[in-house]
Amino acid sequence: MGSFEFGNLKEDSRISKELLSNVISGATQKTIPTDRVTVVYSCDNCPYKGLPKDKFESNCNEFCIFREAVEEVRIPEIGYTNKRMTNSIGEEVSISMPYVIYTGINKALPKIAIKVLLLYHFCNRNQFNIVKRVSLTDVAKELDISVASVKRSNELLQSLNFIHAIEVWHNTYDIAITGIDKLHFKKEEDGKGYLTMSKENLKKLVEIKNVNELRAEIQKILNADYYASQKKVIAEMKIDTVKKVLPFYLSRGRKAVEDILRSENTMFNVVNIDYKRNIVEMDISKYERRDQLRSNLEQSIYTELGQFIKDHNICIVSETETTLNPDEPVGVEYLINIIESGSTDKERYENRLKNLVELAIEYGTHNIKNMLLYIQRRYIVGEGIAIRNLGGFIRMKMLTHISTLGSCVGIAV
Repeated sequence: MGSFEFGNLKEDSRISKELLSNVISGATQKTIPTDRVTVVYSCDNCPYKGLPKDKFESNCNEFCIFREAVEEVRIPEIGYTNKRMTNSIGEEVSISMPYVIYTGINKALPKIAIKVLLLYHFCNRNQFNIVKRVSLTDVAKELDISVASVKRSNELLQSLNFIHAIEVWHNTYDIAITGIDKLHFKKEEDGKGYLTMSKENLKKLVEIKNVNELRAEIQKILNADYYASQKKVIAEMKIDTVKKVLPFYLSRGRKAVEDILRSENTMFNVVNIDYKRNIVEMDISKYERRDQLRSNLEQSIYTELGQFIKDHNICIVSETETTLNPDEPVGVEYLINIIESGSTDKERYENRLKNLVELAIEYGTHNIKNMLLYIQRRYIVGEGIAIRNLGGFIRMKMLTHISTLGSCVGIAV
């Protein structure tokens, strides 16, 4: 059946910048839905007070620009603030205006909830963007925490609308990450912007033990991604920005803030802290933004898969083409021996290897390696079948595997 481990995760993942900012800053607010009521603006500062009754009522009902009934959400409290306005006869008056005070949860996520949420982003998803059959036991083991902690984190994440989780078996859930299907949307399509995080950076974040260092590191990543988009190697970040993600008792001490900024777990070396300018400067020369990250991943995995294919005598170019089932053509080309000679075969080999690289980034290199071994043993050696459209066949097999065994379970060989 395989097991859940970091090797089975995607090589990179898109993560909403707004989400990252919210989980570390505490901008997670849950509004309690209630009835709607009609609220009438206060008449305490009525400009027509003191007039004879007939003139007062006439002006109040027909001419007053301040008297207005509005619909508001019924909430535990309505506050009032004074607003300077000019009345119908040109006098400046102070009007008491109501405003809504919303109640709800407004706090930064705890360490475990942040790590669990990030981990879900790297789990393989089915065609409907659902992370299937996530075992809380496996997640707890991988993060070295208790199952109860993972369960509480799920409940918190769901209550704040970061995820939607449905229990399909004891301590096993199908999970949808809110808004993940819209990350590629443009601004005019209600897109919020995203950054691409590598699996290696996920590992580094998961290894951070201190929640304050974790929040600060995520803030550094957000700043690094912005400055990297400007082709900069030094990123600036306001000291006050760091303080906002730290508890009050830490944010007041310079040494405490500096210790967190210069943590040995950080991916970015702090080169300067300027209190006069309220600026922290970081070296981001090694930070890989999405285009550079994808390019480096493609080169690295291309070499790794190429060597793996040679070591295991897997041929991805075939002179003959057949199907697994004549009634259901799958279309996947496969082979038994590597063909490297001949321009046509060489070009075909390169194209199909590149296709495998894309699948490895999407589903995890470890999974694609095991899938190649499975196909070789099950179909090529076992049944003497060559498969057309190898990439399409592997994708079909991966989606079936995700739906039946789960998104985090590796391919067993």
